Amino acid sequence: MTSCDGTGVCQDGGGASCVECAVSGPCFEVTDTCQTSMDCILYNDCTQNCGGPGCEQDCAEKFPEGAKLFFALVECVVCQACPMDCVDLDNGFCP
Repeated sequence: MTSCDGTGVCQDGGGASCVECAVSGPCFEVTDTCQTSMDCILYNDCTQNCGGPGCEQDCAEKFPEGAKLFFALVECVVCQACPMDCVDLDNGFCP
């Protein structure tokens, strides 16, 4: 368990969640890398505006570097920093 995990809240947007702790703490570098990469931003925007796994694959093909950075961020937050609090987000993604 990391210092962020164990809040009982994966993400709530209120600043007291494991995700908020992770992106400003142990996952800060990968968060910053993704947030400052146009490909990562475009990949995230693309997936937010599509309708499912097929579309997400299309986004990954359009923005491969962005997908790589985005999944590094997800792995850091969900799998490493918040494995207990965000177990519902795992969906088989974490090793």
